[in-house]
Amino acid sequence: MSASVLAAEAAPSRPVPRLLKGQRALVTGASSGIGRAIALALGEAGADVVVNYSSAEKPAQETVSGLEAMGRKAFAFKADVADETQVVAMFRRAREEFRGRLKALALVVGRVK
Repeated sequence: MSASVLAAEAAPSRPVPRLLKGQRALVTGASSGIGRAIALALGEAGADVVVNYSSAEKPAQETVSGLEAMGRKAFAFKADVADETQVVAMFRRAREEFRGRLKALALVVGRVK
């Protein structure tokens, strides 16, 4: 899916106020479904976003591309949120990339069998 299609999916019917301009967020499970929608909505509202994924790198990178198409800073980070070491590494990278603390966290998790 192209970045412009992702941005169009997240685009509301009227302009969204940039209430989160300058804020930084981390969304787990952001490579698809509800997590992707939350990440794109946060971006539309002005936030820079960490796109967490556990296995689907290509869709995560597409979410990043959609956020960048909106003019936001974003990066994908592979981490299993059940593994504390990986979570600490993800937060450390977010702090380095965004030069500060996160202001929002959306935990979207699921398991497919």
